[in-house]
Amino acid sequence: MGKKSNSQLKPKKKDKLDRFLDYHNYILENFTFFLFIAFIILGFSQIMSRYILNRSIIWGEQMSRFMFVWCIFLGSALVIGKGEHIQLSFFVKKYSERGYLYINILKMFIMLIIVIYLFVIDGFKITKAVHSQLSPAMNISMSIPYSSIFFGGILMSINISIKLVKELKKLFFLRKGEN
Repeated sequence: MGKKSNSQLKPKKKDKLDRFLDYHNYILENFTFFLFIAFIILGFSQIMSRYILNRSIIWGEQMSRFMFVWCIFLGSALVIGKGEHIQLSFFVKKYSERGYLYINILKMFIMLIIVIYLFVIDGFKITKAVHSQLSPAMNISMSIPYSSIFFGGILMSINISIKLVKELKKLFFLRKGEN
């Protein structure tokens, strides 16, 4: 075994985009975690009050559903930010590093368009449309649970955009290195 150079021993210094993505995902992960814990506690309380006290928390089921929907959209943004979403990788393994970057950039660009159109734009339209409707049990505006689509879309768009810029930088430096 040969000696490793100093550059191989030092951890790679993170640029501003990496630090922002890490901080963004750290906050998102903790918020989603606490929201999910609250969801579990509320669900457990609902079960206990129904079967032990023979009384149900009137707003508990609806609040649990709203919290679960928020967890789904925040969790989706987190999964995209960490790059842990489902991918088909058997096609990509056949390509060179440059081919992989092109496919990855195309994939992220398509994802960004879909997320912006379906989640951000349509999510905003839906949130606006249901603003005057009230939830039956909690008597709050239905725009609160429906806004999870819009905000989840914004957070997904941020994560996809950062990852797209990082991939474009890699492609640029790969091209620059070949010249």
